[in-house]
Amino acid sequence: MTIELSPRALAPSVTNSVSLAGTGSLANTTLPGRTLSDAPHASDIRISILSDHEWRICDRRIPETNAESVLGYIEKTGGFFEVMRLTATRNLLYYADFEHAVESFSSTVAPVAVGRVS
Repeated sequence: MTIELSPRALAPSVTNSVSLAGTGSLANTTLPGRTLSDAPHASDIRISILSDHEWRICDRRIPETNAESVLGYIEKTGGFFEVMRLTATRNLLYYADFEHAVESFSSTVAPVAVGRVS
């Protein structure tokens, strides 16, 4: 199952992951004036449920078959959501709620982390 964030609100909507498969053309999913080198917006985030406490976060502008689409992972550990971003080494962030953990992958928001492990 995959969750796609709505571009108008950060409330997730659940969709079948097969329906989100790319057409093979990145031009169809990239907004005018934006490139793939830009950080993803909330509407570019795809959440794949791995288990009841683990999620994979991907950039939906890049085909699912391309490993570069994976931005990182979220894991519920204790009372916090641990975010592991693949863009930087040893970059673990902790958030009190799932919504802020997901928002940390988006360029449209700047959430405040609960803590950071170096």
